[in-house]
Amino acid sequence: MVTKTIAIELAANEVIEIQLIRKQVEVVPVTEQRKPEKRFYDLKWLEDYLGTPRSSIYQMTSKNSIPHIKRGRKLYFDKKQIDRWLEEGNVKTTAEIKAEAEDFLTKRGRRVK
Repeated sequence: MVTKTIAIELAANEVIEIQLIRKQVEVVPVTEQRKPEKRFYDLKWLEDYLGTPRSSIYQMTSKNSIPHIKRGRKLYFDKKQIDRWLEEGNVKTTAEIKAEAEDFLTKRGRRVK
């Protein structure tokens, strides 16, 4: 915070001091300001986001294996749904599968070899 003191001389040699306080404001260039994130994106965006060819995306939408919205002839994709869809496709490691199997057998009262 920057403070300046200004003295103003009035009639009869009276002096009043006024303090001006100027707040320092961080100025962010327009190029660095964050734009609000869009919710729905087009096919070109999804190609770039997934690194998948357009033809593969068309195949996935025709089989309804990827979440999408169709308005007329245009396809739109909800980023949150696409992220969830990607996470659901997570392949478990062999160790994770083995741990789940052991847990399952233990809960069923069977011995784990």
